[in-house]
Amino acid sequence: LFRSDLIIVDDPIDPNATKSEVQQSSSNEWVQDTLMTRETTPGKTPMNIVQQRLGEDDLTAELSTNWKASGLEFNHIALPARIDDAKRPIPESLEVIYRDGLLDPLRYGHDVLDTIEKRIGSGAFETQYLQNPKPPSDAMFDVAMIDTENVLYHQCQLHNSVIAIDPAFTEKGGDSTCCVCAVWDKNGFFHVVDLVTFK
Repeated sequence: LFRSDLIIVDDPIDPNATKSEVQQSSSNEWVQDTLMTRETTPGKTPMNIVQQRLGEDDLTAELSTNWKASGLEFNHIALPARIDDAKRPIPESLEVIYRDGLLDPLRYGHDVLDTIEKRIGSGAFETQYLQNPKPPSDAMFDVAMIDTENVLYHQCQLHNSVIAIDPAFTEKGGDSTCCVCAVWDKNGFFHVVDLVTFK
């Protein structure tokens, strides 16, 4: 049986796969339940995880939580593509390798990073390039863009209606189930006429 004195895991999961909670969980479990059994000296063999942050439940997050809870040594190094007063590398002593706040100014200058952020969204950019996992911005509602009115839906000249249900179920319980009733009027406006959440 193969054993190792040093384990290096490079990009344990494809970025697109992290959109699936099942695939993310499976990848995390394989590293912890299978790969870690290949240590020459259990509990003492060094393991290096090299990855860009991909989500709030990625391997780095899970190992950090589990290892610290088990009293195991865990050293976290984070190198954001750029730093400022609010975003620093971990440990902060590594800021000496930055130039004009940039980790790689030749390939990823400020203009390039600004373009990437616009292309992939602030949530993905914050997660992958600044190493600070956030939910995707395009999955969140901007409440300021929603108007309210006191017109009852039966007073509208309806074109279509829809009921959408998101159970948000996961093995760990998940979030509240959300049910939305919405209609379109003849002018193409979208009206949310009822919304119910429950667990």
